[in-house]
Amino acid sequence: MTKLKSIRPKIFLPAVTINLIIVGLTVNAFYRTFSTTLQHEMESKGIAIALSLSQSAQEILLTKDASAIQGFLDQYRSIPGIAYLYIEDENSKIVSHTFTPFIPDSILHFHTDLTTEQRELVNPQTQKKSEKFKLRQITYKGATIDDLEAPILGGILGRVHVGMGIQAAKKETLMPAILRVGGFIFGVIAIGFLLLYYSIRRVIRPIKELSITASALALNHTSAIEISPYHQNDEIGELTSAFIIMVKRLQDHSKNLEETVEKRTQELQESQATVVNASKLSALGEMAGSIAHEINNPLTIILGHITRVKKLLTADTIDREKATESIEKSINSVSRITKIISGLRTFTRDGGADQFASITAKALIEETLSFSTERMKSAGIELIVPEVLPIHFDAQFIQLSQVFINFLNNAHDAIEDLSDKWIKLEVFDKQSHVEFRITDSGKGIPIEIQEKLFHPFFTTKPIGKGTGIGLSISMKIIELHAGSINIDNSCANTCFVISIPKIRAVQAAAS
Repeated sequence: MTKLKSIRPKIFLPAVTINLIIVGLTVNAFYRTFSTTLQHEMESKGIAIALSLSQSAQEILLTKDASAIQGFLDQYRSIPGIAYLYIEDENSKIVSHTFTPFIPDSILHFHTDLTTEQRELVNPQTQKKSEKFKLRQITYKGATIDDLEAPILGGILGRVHVGMGIQAAKKETLMPAILRVGGFIFGVIAIGFLLLYYSIRRVIRPIKELSITASALALNHTSAIEISPYHQNDEIGELTSAFIIMVKRLQDHSKNLEETVEKRTQELQESQATVVNASKLSALGEMAGSIAHEINNPLTIILGHITRVKKLLTADTIDREKATESIEKSINSVSRITKIISGLRTFTRDGGADQFASITAKALIEETLSFSTERMKSAGIELIVPEVLPIHFDAQFIQLSQVFINFLNNAHDAIEDLSDKWIKLEVFDKQSHVEFRITDSGKGIPIEIQEKLFHPFFTTKPIGKGTGIGLSISMKIIELHAGSINIDNSCANTCFVISIPKIRAVQAAAS
């Protein structure tokens, strides 16, 4: 039987895939939301610092007090997320900064490069268009920095630049948060998977048991089926209960069916035995006159010899030689009668239960001829039997004897009204088989009759003369011997060919 594939992967794998997709979408949405929020917070912080610096630096720039300006910047340089701070005057000259020890070339280049892509921000608190801030991205110390530019006194006194490490802040704060959230989600999903796997096992176990039971039912192993009760009040429990009821009914039905089949088989065997016996009695009835003649002849001989012996005993001188001769001939006649009666007893006995044994074709033919020779002579039929070799083969002697008597009787009835009447019985050794050919002087059998010839109760004989079961029984007997019966249509006369294997007939009958 083909090994069944579990449905667990079909349920579990799609669930895992869907959950992984949900996790990916959730983490991506969390990353985008958190990143946007962090971007806005950093921009708001930059704007607040820039506003504070621009307002506080107005008076200092007017007095051109460089040390005061520097001290003012140093107060903001330590704020988390701030990469640098610098102030430029109205001529775009950097007057104060937090770079150490000098201003990087990237800042100087960026400071004079007017082609760098930028976007404008409005003060989120006042929403005044006059308080516009410019935001551009630059590379500073190998990192991407968002440079926020705020005007001082509307740009009249200069501009404040606040460098914000938004990307670095994202790495420092966003990634750990994502890892924590992702770990939590994966933990929840892992627990969900365990619960799902346990639930699938609970669902599949009774289904698998039902599948095994159904397979056993398909193989007709109803007697060995046992189903464990499923105590849950759900659809599977209802299905299991209904299945258990069905199996019990099938087991009861199977048991009743086996008993019925056994009973019918016994009745059929009895009927077959009755039919076989009827066929034997029919054959004996057809041969009754010839058998009576076969017995009557020896009895007449015996009577004659007894009369002769009686006369010899009453004579003055007893002729012992003639008396002995008459007694020996009487004994031979008695032996002949005994053989005929023994053959009749053997023929009428039910041989269906006999074991297969090694017999010879010669003994089989001689036994058959002992019943048929006289009948053939009485009808003027010439019985031609070439010398039969003692070919050994395995068979049921009595059953095969009935087959050949049936064929000889049928041949007798078919040609008894012909002018040229003869029957020829030949035996051939075909290495693995023994072949018997029964040919009579008839001119063959029409094809349409050949097709029905071995059907039970089919006969071409007049009503009251044939039962129509002889050939069908003969076919059954030959099939039990693993043999075959065929009609040789190439022969000019009617010819039946019976082939029986020499060996393995016992195994064939047993099967």
